Amino acid sequence: MDNLHRICKLYCRQEDLSASKETADKVVKYLMKITIKIAILIMNHQFDNDEMFQVTKIQRSIRSILMTIVSFHEVDFSYDRQYLQKQMQTCNVELQQLIRTHLSDKSQRRIDF
Repeated sequence: MDNLHRICKLYCRQEDLSASKETADKVVKYLMKITIKIAILIMNHQFDNDEMFQVTKIQRSIRSILMTIVSFHEVDFSYDRQYLQKQMQTCNVELQQLIRTHLSDKSQRRIDF
């Protein structure tokens, strides 16, 4: 989580110097809240088989995004912002579809932050 916070701070610093720490804090906080809520839904067997398949698909998408970020860091001049944004947008849509019927509108807005 600390590394995610650092990455968010660096990215936000490029966008708006004054809000970088606050934005990074919010991203990490929202990520933790959504992760915990989804874990609780899974532990309480609130997802049907199709939704559990979707959870597995989202996990693979997130793993792919993380591996892409690591690859961009390790291989010089390989960063492709559009590719990463496309992957993240796809994951966002899948996540929204999964939680639409289970979580509040406020929680859904946290994903779009």
